[in-house]
Amino acid sequence: MFSSRASPRNCHYILVSLIILLSASTLEKAVAIGGQAETSRPAKLFVDGPRPIAKAIEQLEDKYGWIITYEDVRYSHESDLVDVTHPEYRKAHPSAKALLPRWGQIEINYTVSTKTGSPDNPVEVIQKVLNNHVAKGNPGVLALKQAGEVLHIVPVKVKNSRGQMVNISAILDVPISLPEEERPPMAIVEAICQALSRETQTTVFKGTAPLNLHQRIRVGAANEPARDVLTRTLANTKRRLSWKLYYDPTLKVYALNINPVRDPLQGKIDPTGRRY
Repeated sequence: MFSSRASPRNCHYILVSLIILLSASTLEKAVAIGGQAETSRPAKLFVDGPRPIAKAIEQLEDKYGWIITYEDVRYSHESDLVDVTHPEYRKAHPSAKALLPRWGQIEINYTVSTKTGSPDNPVEVIQKVLNNHVAKGNPGVLALKQAGEVLHIVPVKVKNSRGQMVNISAILDVPISLPEEERPPMAIVEAICQALSRETQTTVFKGTAPLNLHQRIRVGAANEPARDVLTRTLANTKRRLSWKLYYDPTLKVYALNINPVRDPLQGKIDPTGRRY
């Protein structure tokens, strides 16, 4: 026969259970009130070097899997350049110069979703990078163009030889034509570089590229901007690829590097933002 009166031990268990339920309810309310603080966390990006924008977008590509292409400014004014010629070489070749873009820094703060581990708006983050580049007084002005999921960083202003800031046209805006043929992707990239070299009278050559692009694809062009042809070529590989087009102010040539971009769905993110 059971007693209707609760024992002291049972009363203790009931009291503990009530405390746990009240604590859980309080926590749920705190999370609900926290709102934004619970759904995002602060993040910071800092880079320095001769091409800080290129370095910044490399970090963003690697961390978040965004496809971001980069086209270098065509530097010409001495205030945008630094002579890094080795002293011993200069002794033997007094007139020789090895030039690099002047070093600069970029530092921005942004927020990252705690649910996805990435910023909700890639365009906003990249625009912060470009704005900070200008605010820091780094060489050149670059702008963002979006084509689907691909984000293009293109040069729009630079100092000319007299030190005046002028509007410029990006070399990848130049129209090119290619015969439509089936060939390996990097053979098409080579053809794009050759067409650009002919049209601009400036050497553009293919630099680094993945070694495992063995399929053949069909791409042609009829008086199209080189950027569009290059974007279509890489898209047709069905791989996540971007490019960096660097200008060498010493040799006055361009090198086009093709690089893989990881799938943003690969890997997990711990609470500190590290992938594992």
